[in-house]
Amino acid sequence: MGSILNAVKLGKKVIAVPRLKKYDEHINDHQLQVIEKMTKDGYILSTEDENKIAEKVKEIANFEPKVYTSN
Repeated sequence: MGSILNAVKLGKKVIAVPRLKKYDEHINDHQLQVIEKMTKDGYILSTEDENKIAEKVKEIANFEPKVYTSN
């Protein structure tokens, strides 16, 4: 999450794929929750399906991320 946040703060375009508990990649799904919120708020693009990464790469060409402001 730190890498994603750093990239967003620098105005970079990000495609995030969260690590998921169901695959034993993490102990819970906090990454999914944070990434869903950041996607909804317009900071990043994301997918849970690695088969859709190529689609997201095409989509990001026209994606203009919202400027991040920290609380």
